[in-house]
Amino acid sequence: MTAFRVGAVSVPFFEFFPDVWVYLTAEGRVLDYRAQPTSEFYLAPELWQNKTIQTLLPLKVGDMFDDTLQQVLRTGHPASLEYTLASAQSNAYYEVRVLPALPDRAIAILRNISDLKRAEEGLRHNAFHDSLTGLPNRSLFSDRLEMALRRFKRHPKFYFAVFFVDLDGFKQVNDQLGHGVGDQLLGAIAELLRGCVRANDTVARLGGDEFTVLLDSITDIAEVRHVAERILAKFTAPFLLSGHSICCGASIGIVLSAFRYQKAAELLHDADIALYQAKRNGKGQYAFFEFKASGSSRPQP
Repeated sequence: MTAFRVGAVSVPFFEFFPDVWVYLTAEGRVLDYRAQPTSEFYLAPELWQNKTIQTLLPLKVGDMFDDTLQQVLRTGHPASLEYTLASAQSNAYYEVRVLPALPDRAIAILRNISDLKRAEEGLRHNAFHDSLTGLPNRSLFSDRLEMALRRFKRHPKFYFAVFFVDLDGFKQVNDQLGHGVGDQLLGAIAELLRGCVRANDTVARLGGDEFTVLLDSITDIAEVRHVAERILAKFTAPFLLSGHSICCGASIGIVLSAFRYQKAAELLHDADIALYQAKRNGKGQYAFFEFKASGSSRPQP
């Protein structure tokens, strides 16, 4: 086994190598297998001698590994594959890195990359979700809205609606009770909105006290009205937070799918216009955006 020197002491290289190291023939037969005794991959010699690495891996992974091994031997360049093992508790993620060695020989290095994958998933989640409520943020909502718009243009019988929801009286809550209670209120409202829509719909927080809802696959405008009225009805009951009974209303601007829209931002813009019409009509109201072919547009209550 390869060794290096630390001062006057010769140290086996693998003692400082945390992964599994396997020396293979072109057919995948294991010539040498090294793993720390504490490793989940550790195998006593009798368990790997006279075996192929394909038989030591999960069945489908073994087939993928053989393709990767032949690619490395053919090209002389390293290659990798990843696989996942699912359990009732969580998924575990693994990487197998294959390196060319002597002619018709290769080295495979196996690693558990679960911590790395979970860190990556956490970063992706944080990039597209609001840290306070856990809802999709503006970026993710816009992506889903763009997808809905593209689907609408491909399938004209697919309809959707966008709600722009703004809270009435939220500033007073922050001013009188503090931002901590205000944050609790935003979390409670996120749950309220999620409870008013279906699993395939999207509720997002754009920032501050502004929320949006994407109603996917709607059948008619009556369904849209029903959801808007359900949301507003929920706001008639006070929120009980940190010993306070908090009354907070909402106004909703609504825009429906239409061929004139090219981008998600255009739908959000018109839903915002409808929102301010709803506020002018009185708190606790909703209004639809109405487009005028003449070029002027006005919200319609």
